[in-house]
Amino acid sequence: MSDSTSLVGSPPSKPKTPPPIDDGPLEPVNGTVQPPTVPPPNRPGRATNQLMYLKNTVMKAVWKHQFGWPFQTPVDAMKLNIPDYHKIIKHPMDFGTIKKRLDNNYYWSAKECIKDFNTVFTNCYVYNKAGEDIVVMAQTLEKLFLTKIASMPKEEQETNPPPKEITKPVKKEKGPSLPSPSLPGAGGARPVRSMSVTSSTTEQSSLESLAPITTTT
Repeated sequence: MSDSTSLVGSPPSKPKTPPPIDDGPLEPVNGTVQPPTVPPPNRPGRATNQLMYLKNTVMKAVWKHQFGWPFQTPVDAMKLNIPDYHKIIKHPMDFGTIKKRLDNNYYWSAKECIKDFNTVFTNCYVYNKAGEDIVVMAQTLEKLFLTKIASMPKEEQETNPPPKEITKPVKKEKGPSLPSPSLPGAGGARPVRSMSVTSSTTEQSSLESLAPITTTT
């Protein structure tokens, strides 16, 4: 019985995951590769507390660091005169692409965003030699990245459920409530009844007032 209760409680807390991101090898254009930053229609992203933390805390810290500038844009193999870069690095990634993806709610979960961060560092380590300036800069940024990730919320929760806006047309229900009293009352039936009662009482009082007058004459 315990298994059945766990199965009943699990679906609302764990939403269905979309298909994995397909960032296949992209061909460079003028020496650079720009990965997609807008979520495809068949794989919408989300806004979660962990992704907001990555956007507002982790990305800002890494972006503003003095060693962050070489990683803010895609690697330009033509300007840097490294024609073999895209032959060795099959999945280029940079902080600018991650930042755009966070702004566009490209990610479904924080794990996908963290994977992109790690790809930036590993690409640098794979292509460059140990001890080079760019590698030391990447190692410094990676340490900062890991320290910030340690303070990230442990449980990921979605922050903005959009279907709440559908409650607006409910206000139209006030319309059918108006004809319900008008049907049995026939519009002004109630005031007519009150007037009939007052008229009958006034007629009786007027007759009573006239009666003694006639007797005196």
